[in-house]
Amino acid sequence: FYQVVLSYGCQAKKVPDLKVLPDISKVSLYHPDGIPADVEQTMKERWSDKMDVCIAGSCYLDFTKKGCNKGKGLSLLQKHYGITYEETAAFGNADNDISLIEKAKYGYAVGNASEGLKKAAYEVLAPMQEDAVLGKLKEILEEME
Repeated sequence: FYQVVLSYGCQAKKVPDLKVLPDISKVSLYHPDGIPADVEQTMKERWSDKMDVCIAGSCYLDFTKKGCNKGKGLSLLQKHYGITYEETAAFGNADNDISLIEKAKYGYAVGNASEGLKKAAYEVLAPMQEDAVLGKLKEILEEME
């Protein structure tokens, strides 16, 4: 898992015991063949009263502090830069993006996104592999000219 994290260009450090860390905001469970539905359900039943549990792509199950999510991050950016909900577009592909697209009037899911995200989206685009996000961004920018 450590090598996988490094392959994303992230900084990572191995620690001997999570209990020695002062403040953890996220822990990810990784399975190279995807998170089985029964594991997701069991983890949600066991931990959702203490933290948010959410699928993040097919191979990850994220555990985060309650309210510590992409939507909260976008809200902070909107407030800081004076950007309204109506002026915001967001893109996603997994359930951990639901909070993000809910904070944007124009919340887009790529065509190969999770069903949960597709249901929450303003619009479902073509699959990510077809440069759907790039195409929509070009369209938005052309409309602004």
